[in-house]
Amino acid sequence: MRVSTSLGDHGMPSVCYVTLLKKYYFVLREKCWSAFHPNRPVTNIHDTTVTSQARAPAHRWRIWAAVLALVLATAAAYHNSFSGEFLFDDIWSIPRNESIRQLSTAFSPPSAFGETVSGRPLLNFSFAINYKISGKEVWSYHLGNLLIHVAAGLSLFGLARRTLLRPVLRAYFGGDASTLVAFVIAALWLLHPLQTESVTYIVQRAESLMALFYILTLYCFVRGVDSAGARTFWLALSVAACLLGMASKEVMVSAPLMVFLYDRTFVAGSFREAWKRRKIYHVLLASTLLLLGWLVWRAGGRGGTAGFGTETTVWTYALTQIKAIPHYLRLVVWPRGQVFDYGSGVITRVSSVWPQALLLVALVGATVWALIRKPMFGFLGFLFFAVLAPSSSVIPVATQTMAEHRMYLPLAAVVSVIVVAMWLLAGRRSQWLLVAAAAVLAVATFQRNTVYGDQLGLWRDVVARVPGNARAHNNLGNLYAEENMAEQALIHCRRAIELDPNFAQAYNNYGYALSKLDRYQEALAYYDKALGFREHGFEVTLANRGYSLFCLGRLDEAAADFIAALKIRPDYETALSNYGNVLCSLGRYDEALAMLDKAVDIDPKFASAWNNRGNVFSTLGTDTNEALRCYKLAAELDPKLWAAVDNVARYLLALGRPGEAVPYFEASLPISPDAGASHFGLGTALMLSGRPAEAVSHFERAIASRPTALCHHNLAVALFNTGRAEESIAHFEASLRLNSREASAHHNYAGALAALGRIEEAVAAENAALRIAPDFALAREQLDRLTARLGAGDVSLNSSDRSIDSPKH
Repeated sequence: MRVSTSLGDHGMPSVCYVTLLKKYYFVLREKCWSAFHPNRPVTNIHDTTVTSQARAPAHRWRIWAAVLALVLATAAAYHNSFSGEFLFDDIWSIPRNESIRQLSTAFSPPSAFGETVSGRPLLNFSFAINYKISGKEVWSYHLGNLLIHVAAGLSLFGLARRTLLRPVLRAYFGGDASTLVAFVIAALWLLHPLQTESVTYIVQRAESLMALFYILTLYCFVRGVDSAGARTFWLALSVAACLLGMASKEVMVSAPLMVFLYDRTFVAGSFREAWKRRKIYHVLLASTLLLLGWLVWRAGGRGGTAGFGTETTVWTYALTQIKAIPHYLRLVVWPRGQVFDYGSGVITRVSSVWPQALLLVALVGATVWALIRKPMFGFLGFLFFAVLAPSSSVIPVATQTMAEHRMYLPLAAVVSVIVVAMWLLAGRRSQWLLVAAAAVLAVATFQRNTVYGDQLGLWRDVVARVPGNARAHNNLGNLYAEENMAEQALIHCRRAIELDPNFAQAYNNYGYALSKLDRYQEALAYYDKALGFREHGFEVTLANRGYSLFCLGRLDEAAADFIAALKIRPDYETALSNYGNVLCSLGRYDEALAMLDKAVDIDPKFASAWNNRGNVFSTLGTDTNEALRCYKLAAELDPKLWAAVDNVARYLLALGRPGEAVPYFEASLPISPDAGASHFGLGTALMLSGRPAEAVSHFERAIASRPTALCHHNLAVALFNTGRAEESIAHFEASLRLNSREASAHHNYAGALAALGRIEEAVAAENAALRIAPDFALAREQLDRLTARLGAGDVSLNSSDRSIDSPKH
């Protein structure tokens, strides 16, 4: 008999609510206990039908659909990353890394100065493959990073799915549930913007390559224990993957331990049983650490940038990691405020990080408790800390005390905990929220990748978020100098020096910015200061100082600096190119061509070297076609290289081909560091092409920027030839005030005066021209005609007075 309540006919007694809640509480507790405690037998809390469905295998098409969706979503999120350039540590590990030029030398990466490839032969070899494909063009490197990331994500999908189908979890994640949960885990991991530093920043392939082999080591182990007929094959692949991971990055060190823990948690049920069943396998897996130990020893502290021999102490580094790890976890759930380079700053006082320290103690304690009571959560927690430990514990990485790429693999553990917990609490209802979260993360990743496409924007962002980062100010200053924004460059380089008075690169870049302002003498003092530190990149400063000495006309000293730079790095194409310029100025043309030929052999797309090669042939004057070819090739290779574009235009003008010069002058205007000179050149080319009306505005702009005698003279000629003789007079007179020793200017001025009927003044102007150049035939002829007219009393306008000489250039 049902008791009526205030809820009406659809109501339920309150006692029934309590009973129902108690029932669900105990069912949920039994689920979690059984799921995460493999040592206890699974209790049959489902009816026969549900259990049967849970144990049914997933449809193959669902697996392949999940794989396709993961690939397409990741490609969509990262398709805009291909526009990124070589950044920061990329430079020394890729374009300036001689060992990747040949596959035969790729397994011996450089290690003298802490290059990212140091002690990581497989990483270096992967870059050598990219170099073989695209040289110094970045597209194949980005493609390689994306393929590795996708492969790691698919491996994670496979590992998660097979783990959820293990006997200890199959009752709750069997069949299609395992595929769906694994898909969400992989999607969140692949599409999270925290991963961009390991994918879009090329050199951090070290992290993604290691993670791929880390996951494959576990995946192949699971396949091995699940495959009766191919067990040896899969376990051998697991050992091979572990070996390759050791050759990728030192963080792989925890992989053998994590496989042993996985065996205990999901397969054997205890460490004793895992050792008993697979002793040989675990010994072989642990033996891969020998390779890692040899590589670490051979790298020798990574050029003093990592290990216990750095200036960063164990204590201050550990305090910094107490701050870093909670920050990483915050970025997992709220990925706003990412930073490309946190710098090398450290925490020095415990009082600065005590709240984070309490959080970490709680997390470590929870992990230890879970390892005993909830092994699956314990495994994931231990994985998180084990992967972070080599770089985020007490072993100093002096150059980067915090870095987001270190969360690449640990993120998988955090995401797995979140997804599994939500699935257990909300079931299939959670999938929509998680898939929506993956979509939001994909958009955030796409937006984050746009930052990497603009180096200026990237370093501005770093400076804004970490204003005390000397390296960021230095790099931003260098970029401003490269973009001909030298005043801004000086501000940031000066700030870098203030933050770190021993920062050699900052002194070098300050000198470079000064040279961009043509303050070469001042630049020398900063180059000398940088050279005093004798740090990595010493040859760059030598080459920069050599260029300043060249611009000051101190050719022998410049040559000595370039020779010294090339002794350090014989394939330094910039030094080769500029040394070629010096040799050309010294009249040593054959040697100059030899240097420039070597530069373009090293980098056939080195526009500046082709431009300088054109300078040699232009100076020799023996092969005008080759000079023009070199100039045009340089302009084609780098349309933003103003010197090359301007040289094509001016050389065509000198060859008497002004019509062809016009488009090159037009192309040079937006990139010209001297707008006045470019407008003058374009105006002259237009005039000589018979387009004086168009030339007028360019000469006027040239005068506004640089009011030289030549600018005024050519504007006067353009005005005269467009029928504006009266206006031309003022500019002829301005030209003569600035330079009265130019005979042709007096002659043209005379022509304009004569056209206006001012014959006496015209005669005086022609006499002035002949005093300067007595053999000036045109002036003599014009003077005779004007004198005859003056004697005849003829001061009327004459058609012969309607033209004057061509403009000067």
